[in-house]
Amino acid sequence: MAVMVGEIEGSNTFTLTSVIVEGESFTTTVEGEAEGFGYVHGTHKFVPTLPDRSAGTITAHFDLVTNEGDFVLGHTMGIYSRSNNIINVKTLDLLPDGTQVLVTGTMDLVKREFSWDLRFITD
Repeated sequence: MAVMVGEIEGSNTFTLTSVIVEGESFTTTVEGEAEGFGYVHGTHKFVPTLPDRSAGTITAHFDLVTNEGDFVLGHTMGIYSRSNNIINVKTLDLLPDGTQVLVTGTMDLVKREFSWDLRFITD
């Protein structure tokens, strides 16, 4: 079975609204307008897997209020790498209707921004 990743469907920049350190892990919240989709609020939990804490895994939950006024909940899992204040993320999102999405992005802890691209995945 071949998996196809489509072209970029949207590029967005969200505001990083909080960073909470919890022992070895940390949690961020982001929010903003997702071009063509609606308004998103998301929470990402980063858990380091390397001794120097430069990379690890991500789990996240997000709420989307669509441009049509519908409410959508989503879940995502992925990996990250970090260098100082810059975190590079790659996640696979699963929407309630079964749609799978690849998100790649950069979170800047100093500028308090999360810039990301979205691509749909098909079999």
